[in-house]
Amino acid sequence: MLQQLRSSAASLVAKLLVVLLIISFAAWGVTDYITQVQEADDVATVGDDAISTTELSEAFQRELNRFRAQGIELSAEQARSLGLLDQVLDRLISARVYELGGDMLGMAVSDGQVRSIIAEEPSFFDETGRFSRARYEFALRQAGLSEGQFVSDVRRDILRRQIINSFDFPDDAPDSLVTTLHRWRGEKRVASVAVVPVDATLDVGEPDTETLQALYQERADQFTAPERRRINYLHVTRELAMREIIVTEEQTRQYYDANLADFTQDERRKVQQVLVADEASARQVAAAVGEGRTFATVAREIAGQDAAALELGMFTAAEFPVPELWDTVAGLAEGAISPPQQSPFGWHVFRVTEVIPESIMPFDEARGEIEERLRIEQSAEVLYDLSRALEDELAGGATLEEAAATLDIPLRRTEPLDLGGVGANGQPVDDLPGGDFLDMAFLTETGEMSRVTQLPEGDYYLLRIDESIPSALRPLEEVRDEVANTWKADRRREAARTRALAIVTRLENGESLSDLAAAEGLTAQDSKPFDRRGGGAESRNITPLLASDLFKVELGQPAMDESPEGFIVAQLKAIEPADLSEPGELSTVLANQMMSDVLIQFNNALRERFGVTIDRAALNRF
Repeated sequence: MLQQLRSSAASLVAKLLVVLLIISFAAWGVTDYITQVQEADDVATVGDDAISTTELSEAFQRELNRFRAQGIELSAEQARSLGLLDQVLDRLISARVYELGGDMLGMAVSDGQVRSIIAEEPSFFDETGRFSRARYEFALRQAGLSEGQFVSDVRRDILRRQIINSFDFPDDAPDSLVTTLHRWRGEKRVASVAVVPVDATLDVGEPDTETLQALYQERADQFTAPERRRINYLHVTRELAMREIIVTEEQTRQYYDANLADFTQDERRKVQQVLVADEASARQVAAAVGEGRTFATVAREIAGQDAAALELGMFTAAEFPVPELWDTVAGLAEGAISPPQQSPFGWHVFRVTEVIPESIMPFDEARGEIEERLRIEQSAEVLYDLSRALEDELAGGATLEEAAATLDIPLRRTEPLDLGGVGANGQPVDDLPGGDFLDMAFLTETGEMSRVTQLPEGDYYLLRIDESIPSALRPLEEVRDEVANTWKADRRREAARTRALAIVTRLENGESLSDLAAAEGLTAQDSKPFDRRGGGAESRNITPLLASDLFKVELGQPAMDESPEGFIVAQLKAIEPADLSEPGELSTVLANQMMSDVLIQFNNALRERFGVTIDRAALNRF
């Protein structure tokens, strides 16, 4: 019941936040006109009007709440790093300039208009479909909005829409623009493509010490060991919690009695069928079997079904593939056939060959499964209790080792590993907690402990960093073989590049890629028609860069791109013009883009007219 109440509240809040999202500037905020707040810094001014840190904070928090209502958990720092704070401030500024623009144009929004918009919002309706003041106020409280804030948001949005609607935007873009862009976007090309591979067996010799040293210095990043950390940690797992759980005989028996359906196997019937297209054939099948002929013989002679096609399978009522005909099947005795039955698949004649009655798993057989279910059900609460006990131990001054010993939690210690969980030997370290465990390990200072943190699957962990090994360039002697192999790989790739460029030169002189590929021991294949990004080619060799280059050359001319396997050489074979009869929704899309461009320019013009100043120092202190 508690979960249902939570779900209902979350649903209502989510609907309200969707309403606020539909109101494009939903993240606008105004200082509560009832609650008194302390003086705050101003982060921006629009004309003579200021936007305070308090107003920005409230709007920012509402935006975070909107994400959380959708199941997206963001901390304030994460949201800020994603640019959400700047977006919220930009919306607040836009709200102000539209408000000033409305004043300049002599526009106003009446209280009646605001009341009408709010009263017609379905999220505030009760079960009878009417506006509910109680539901409205509850939704505002859950969203952290005062009525004054919400009314101001609605009023501003109405004003903004009135200003936008005063523009006379066309429904469609000009035909000349649509045709030109459609011709450009719809053109496709076909190319012949061959891959010049890197020959991993090519003998390129051995590098001398001076060459190795130069490459080692040039690519120091490649031969630098990442920072590694040695981690001591406690992992409070579900399995650990379950060892504390004792399931009694009484609990097991109560669960069995309350969930008897889980241990009940419904009656099952093994069914054969003859399936024909018409009723006459189905009646012929039933009559022939009634005369004593076997079901299999009749199925083969009348319906052309072999023995395998005759078998439909073993089913319970819930599993039967033609549910509307189950009653017919359920009424048949073992060995009996049904009269002809029609379904969307055709006409059926069924035969039941085996009936397995309903059965109930005895309690003694179900005991083990029930005990496991009960232990799993109770483990979440025990896990939480263990995590709280761990926090209490630490709050009391216990070390990681002391807490582990007191609570009988295994203390684990890793070898030095990097942020990806890879040890110094290049192999992943096994059995680490998932989630943000490694991120937390590399955010925690050496010698410090992290907080007790819950993982997505419900487990908890606590870690301490015992050693941090800084990132450092590995000695040349340690990586000599790696450096030498890198040098050889470079030489082999360069040899493939030289070979590919030689083919490109010959293609530029008018030769055919298919002929050159055959002579070089390569395979050339024609692509399917593709667009400027390579879409439609159905080949990973037509990369976006190669496709773009092929749209810049004449018929018969080449283009080249690099791939992990080597170098892709292509020759343009055909140009397919766009089908100008099918522009699709391009006209509407262009019209919308033009409208968006005009509104952006209008918004910028309003900002320039009234003056917008952002105090970056105040924003950074936010």
